[in-house]
Amino acid sequence: MTRTTAAAITALLSMAAQAQDGPYLREPAARTCIQKRLTELVAENRANIAADTQLTACTSDLKAEFKPQGKSYCEAIGYIAWLVADENNKRNGVTGRSYSADKSFLLNCAKSETWDKHR
Repeated sequence: MTRTTAAAITALLSMAAQAQDGPYLREPAARTCIQKRLTELVAENRANIAADTQLTACTSDLKAEFKPQGKSYCEAIGYIAWLVADENNKRNGVTGRSYSADKSFLLNCAKSETWDKHR
């Protein structure tokens, strides 16, 4: 009974977090593009995807959706990183987790990254 209640509470909290942080209007297109690009990268045997410009381009419209909503640059980057990881998990048949902002990342990122000043 306790496990069932705890599981139900966890599920509800996860849904609430997802509802607050998405889905975004451009998220479905970004997911489709990410999935396609990940497939291409695997076919090319390219394991390091961090600097892949085509993968970055997949999420540029989604990233632009954050600023008018008052979200920080770091919030956008954190969400997009989770999104890419989530799509990669799906490709590999792994059950991912719902989005939850990484507060430590956000604090560290905010020290040097803004919409106007980022790497």
